[in-house]
Amino acid sequence: MFASIKAYSRQAMRRIKDKLLKDDNTVIISINDVGDRLLFEGADSHRVHSFVFSDLSPRIVCEFIGDLEKVRLISEADSFSIVSIIKDINDRPDLIHLAVHCSAGVCRSGAVCEFARRISNFNGQIFIKDNPNIMPNSWVLDKLFESYLNGWILKE
Repeated sequence: MFASIKAYSRQAMRRIKDKLLKDDNTVIISINDVGDRLLFEGADSHRVHSFVFSDLSPRIVCEFIGDLEKVRLISEADSFSIVSIIKDINDRPDLIHLAVHCSAGVCRSGAVCEFARRISNFNGQIFIKDNPNIMPNSWVLDKLFESYLNGWILKE
């Protein structure tokens, strides 16, 4: 069950990461850009989950054709992993703080946080107060819901 769901920029996460790592009731989803050093290298893999994908959709990738080594869309494996982490937190009886970061703390982390809010029925007013600047990446959000729905279909 979620105690809080918050999106952070990479810079903000860097400032508070030691505090979050000391809290056993915090789970961190770290979304990094292609080519960036992972912010949580060597951290506890049960509480810190690192991913690398770009803040893009397939339509926008066309603009980067000359620079494709810097582009990586969220993969199906990434999406299923993130959904699994969020479902696991939501199914737990204890209260867990979810901290998600990406570069700006707006789009990719916003999509992951919004997904967590929707499937958990987390209080919308508290969520908006804690995340006033998010603008969820619609491609990432769609992929998360696709994985979530496919997971239910695969279980039956």
